[in-house]
Formats: sequence, C-alpha cells, structure tokens
Amino acid sequence: MIYRTLGRTDLRVSAIGLGCQSLGGGLFHRDDSQSERVLAEAVERGVTFFDVSDHHSLGAAERLLGRCLGPVRDKVIITSKAGYDYAPLTRTALRLRDLVRPISAALKPARRSLHKLRLAQGRFSFDPDYIVRSVERSLERLRTDRLDLFQFYKPPAEALRDGRLYDAAERLKRQGKIRHYGVACLHIEDAMAALEHDGNATVQLAINCLEQKGVPELIDAAQARGVAVLARHPKAIGLLTNDHDDLMGDSSAYRHDQAERMRAARQLRALIREDRTLAQAAIRFVLDMPGVDIVVPRAVTVDQLRENVGSIEVPPLSDSDRQCIEAVRRQTDGLQGPVRHAA
Repeated sequence: MIYRTLGRTDLRVSAIGLGCQSLGGGLFHRDDSQSERVLAEAVERGVTFFDVSDHHSLGAAERLLGRCLGPVRDKVIITSKAGYDYAPLTRTALRLRDLVRPISAALKPARRSLHKLRLAQGRFSFDPDYIVRSVERSLERLRTDRLDLFQFYKPPAEALRDGRLYDAAERLKRQGKIRHYGVACLHIEDAMAALEHDGNATVQLAINCLEQKGVPELIDAAQARGVAVLARHPKAIGLLTNDHDDLMGDSSAYRHDQAERMRAARQLRALIREDRTLAQAAIRFVLDMPGVDIVVPRAVTVDQLRENVGSIEVPPLSDSDRQCIEAVRRQTDGLQGPVRHAA
C-alpha cells in the first residue's frame, strides 16, 4: 500500500481507500457477513481510509463500520458526511429492500427508474443545527468520539458561498467531534467554490477516465491552497468494470448522459491486458494523476476489494493507453454531467 498525507492536515492515509456506500444494504448488498469480510480484508491489505455517509442505507453502513472497525479505530481514518436525507416515503421504501433483494435480478429493467424516483424524493439541508445533530448521530452509530474528516454532502456553490454551513463545522471542530472538514461535491463549479473557504481541508469529486472536465484546473487550485483532492467513482460507478450488477453502472440515475457514457466506456476495454483488468487500469489512471491524494473506489465483495488494492501493483499505463483515454475524454467533455436533484 502507498500512504500519503492529506493536504495540510495531519492525516496519513492509504492512497486507495474504501467507499462504503454499498456495504450496509441496498439491492447490491448480499448480507452483513460479506460486508464484514470486505472490511476485514481491507484492513489486512493496508487500507486505512473509510468513506461513508450518514444516509447510506439509513445509517446501516455507519453501524457496520462502527462494529467492525472498533478494534482498530486508532489505526484507521473514518470520514462521514451529512447534508442529505430521505423523505418519509423513500425511507419506508428503503426499509423494504430486504424483501425485494432476492428478486433484484428481475427488477433490473426498472432499476434506473427506481433510482430516479429515490433521488427525486431526497432533500438537502445545510442548516448548522441540522448538521451538528447529524454528526452526533453518526458518532453514535460509528461508536467513536470523533470523525477524522467530516464532509458536507454535495452542497451547491451558492450554499458554500453563503458560508453559514461552515458555522456547524467550526462548532464541531471546537468540540473535538471532528478533526478536519471538507466538501464532497457534485459539480466542478461546486468544488471550485469550496476552495474559496480557508477552513476546507479536502474536496471530493468524481474523477475517472470519463469525468475529467475541469479537473486539472481544480487540482492546480487545490494544490495552491494546500487542499487535498479525493477522487470518488474511479470506476465510473461500475461502467469501467465487467461487473455492472454489483456497482450500478448500467442503471445509474445520477447522470443525464448515461447512455453516451456507457458507449464511451466500451471503448476503454482496449485497456485490458492479461495482467490488468479494466477496473485496475481505471483506478491506476486516477491514482497516478499528480495532485490526487486518495482514490476511493467502492467494493461489495472481497474479490472487488482485492482487485481495487491490486491496482497499485499492475503495470502503469503506457503512452498508447493514455492516448486511448484522451480520445474518449474528448468525446465525454461535452456531455451534460451529473443530475442535481433539488429538495
């Protein structure tokens, strides 16, 4: 494993982290015992950065981390997020997922519509009191007294520039409930706005072979301010793998342009070699980007976790590999981008 210091913080973290959204539940979740094995394998392989959010599986993902990471709490870095919640109707539907999981394959044609409905029912709140309460509940579920890193969950640029949400972060930091804070952003414009606040230690954004528009400029600006860059979705939510069923790649409702992205992703299968999978090539591409501190892929099985971590050991991308990625990048730069669902 490679270890890096996050920007100007004192946090020393593994360069490959683990996105924990799929561990607590959902149609792609199998059972908690599988998720527990993933977490144990991650720790064994040197992963120290675990990224979750308070709304993932209605808090189940945080409870799972609290149970599994307790014995190694002082050796790992835990980050959680707040600012997003589900409407009551959506919460009820999510609680029923355990009942429909056995027939999830039959639901595949409807997954995108179901995801869209769920997202449309979501609601954002960056009220300082709400953020403080959310973090306190996260600490209870995680069985810890502090978050090493707290991240606001996808606030728009206008909320970041308004600045009131930072009152909550500063209050929590004074109380010792968080050590550092940053922003998990949806759009590049939001990430640039986050850099305007001196207190932000990190900025997180989807960065992968299909999503690079504006990223070089963001990285330059972040480095100038000592802000760490966290890259989520290096596998483009599964499009850059051969395992879409577990990683939502073919049913994502987060994009206006999903069909075009799927076509572009198929061209990147040229990156596959005998000693490297497509997922590993995709992760290695982001891992080697100057200025990216951590790559945070998800995994729902031990095999996926091993594949992610194994990206460190595969051959680096060649000039021809990068030319292939650049050709695809030119196709995707003009796409519409992620969907912002308002509350």
